[in-house]
Amino acid sequence: MKKTLYILSLIAVITLTSCQSGLLTDNTAGNQIKLEINITVKAMQLPAEIAVPETLPTTIKDSTLLESWIRLYNNTQECRIWDGFSLTGRKLAQYVIDQDVVITWNTSTMYPGSWADRDNTGTLYINPSYQEETEAQMVNLVNEVAHELFHDLVPFNQKADSLYEEYLAFYVGACVSGQSTESFEHIDPTSSGSLAEWFKSNRHGAYLGRYEMYPEDIVAVSLP
Repeated sequence: MKKTLYILSLIAVITLTSCQSGLLTDNTAGNQIKLEINITVKAMQLPAEIAVPETLPTTIKDSTLLESWIRLYNNTQECRIWDGFSLTGRKLAQYVIDQDVVITWNTSTMYPGSWADRDNTGTLYINPSYQEETEAQMVNLVNEVAHELFHDLVPFNQKADSLYEEYLAFYVGACVSGQSTESFEHIDPTSSGSLAEWFKSNRHGAYLGRYEMYPEDIVAVSLP
């Protein structure tokens, strides 16, 4: 059984200087005031086990992206990143609220796909190919949002991207969404040979020529 969450947006524009004979009037021009109301109701179909938190982010305006955030918030499975440090979907979702992270669809033709803006704008741009409103695609969207949120976390948002960071982002997305096309078995991301082989065997070979293997100071991003 699914439950329905209704997202209500109300915009009202009223200019009122006086009221005569039951009519809204402009006292200077003698014209009836225009009352403009725009109401949009969006039904969001959520699985019965998904709880909607009391506080929702104000930085996500699209209902599909908001649903992915709600699902992310409901995931409390610990995803171990390195010794002593782990993430959950809920921690990532709370980060969106705490840091006012804007999540929106990417409409750029110059920079397609999904990416996190590292220029301190606090914006994640998500590939619009995930807009299809099916259960399978929603799971993929949760994966993608978690992946990009990981890129926005300290210390990675302060460093140049690396294969090590990309691997961890793929892992976090898969862990919190519960679905992935990649395999994370028998991989040691601290071994350059093992890490390179992971990208090749998981059809991400194009990344190998794009980024350095590790951040300049791998110790700084390997400890909590």
